[in-house]
Amino acid sequence: MTPDSGRFRTLVAVLLTLLVPGLGHLYVRAYYRAIPWFVLVVAVTAWIATVVPAPETVSVASLVEMSQAIPIEAQIVSTSMTLVAALDVSLIVRMEDPTTGEDATRCPSCGKSLEAFEDLDFCPWCTERLE
Repeated sequence: MTPDSGRFRTLVAVLLTLLVPGLGHLYVRAYYRAIPWFVLVVAVTAWIATVVPAPETVSVASLVEMSQAIPIEAQIVSTSMTLVAALDVSLIVRMEDPTTGEDATRCPSCGKSLEAFEDLDFCPWCTERLE
């Protein structure tokens, strides 16, 4: 791996998280951390949907009116949630082993834990050869 590949992986993970919090977590295989972010996105979206009145007809103008009707509190919560998720995913990538770009205790192929199998030269889950 080149030194820039860690930066690229971080950049992709953060950009995906800025699109939808939790998506970058899926990209870096942090599945159990992605689930709460997706739940939080659904909860905040549901909250915003109850605050903003639905338009009678869907058009560009009505969508602009809806976006302008979102209260500042909801905008702050949504933006803060997205930024914290981006920070979280960037920290996850930085916690990986800097020499390999992967978590030292996980299989680089399937991502499952190898802590109990440190003496093996292959992954017991997917049989991928470990180096």
